[in-house]
Amino acid sequence: MAKNKEAKVVGFNLLKISVERKPKVEKFGIDANLKMTDIKRTKISVGKGKEVLAFSFEYNIIYRENIAKLVFVGNVLVLTDNKLAKQIAKDWDNNKDVEKGIRTGVYNVIFQKCNIKALQLEEDIGLPLHMAMPILQPAGEIKDRPDETSQEKSDSEKKPNSEKK
Repeated sequence: MAKNKEAKVVGFNLLKISVERKPKVEKFGIDANLKMTDIKRTKISVGKGKEVLAFSFEYNIIYRENIAKLVFVGNVLVLTDNKLAKQIAKDWDNNKDVEKGIRTGVYNVIFQKCNIKALQLEEDIGLPLHMAMPILQPAGEIKDRPDETSQEKSDSEKKPNSEKK
């Protein structure tokens, strides 16, 4: 099937946003689940030889132990040529699957749009964030990723292995 270059995201629509939270948040785990629910050929007129497909989705962020749940339902509109649109619709109707390159592009758009909304909603209702945010630290305190200078220093400070002769 065709590569991602032949399909272009031209729209994103949220149809439902739902947020529920219990009053007390203690121990929890977080699961995220993205599911493509349908693909339909639209009647949007975009010119000869082109067609718009609507990829419907549901994205859930669930705080385990029934602490909280965020639900996003919507669709991503993808512009492609008629031949590819017909093939994508046929693949979906036959086996509920989409070519990996197209699916990955659609999923990335969903994650970008929904995760930004989710972070704001989590902040608004007092939930811990479902994904880690970057934390800045002074240069001397970085422990996860040593820079080249500190790597060289730590290599030179290593004690040589004692060799038996």
